[in-house]
Amino acid sequence: MAKRKAIPDKIRLQVLKRDNFTCRSCGKSPALYPEIQIDVVNLEIDHFKPHSKGGSNSLDNLHTLCMQCNRGKGNDESLNITIQNKIRILLERINPKVVESIENNGNARVVANENDYQELFRLCELTDS
Repeated sequence: MAKRKAIPDKIRLQVLKRDNFTCRSCGKSPALYPEIQIDVVNLEIDHFKPHSKGGSNSLDNLHTLCMQCNRGKGNDESLNITIQNKIRILLERINPKVVESIENNGNARVVANENDYQELFRLCELTDS
């Protein structure tokens, strides 16, 4: 079995910066805990399509995950759930026409129950898109 190529440090830094040093699955970031001197959140670079399944080290195949999300995912591509995916799933649960309106018009009016609204608000704060 061939040894896989390590992700170059320059690429790792580009991915971390692009993802705002934030786990793209749960939203954890070391910046959320600046007063604590120990590592509360360990960020790792993960492959959407794993090396074991033919994935590459290209930027579009990499994203930032915290150690807990990455280790729990392993090489299961079906567990590539990002914050954007979670927002989409929540919007589709509220009303599938919301997603359609956003895709067609770039915006939508959303009416949700309090719990869904709070979760949607929390997730949107974790992403800039």
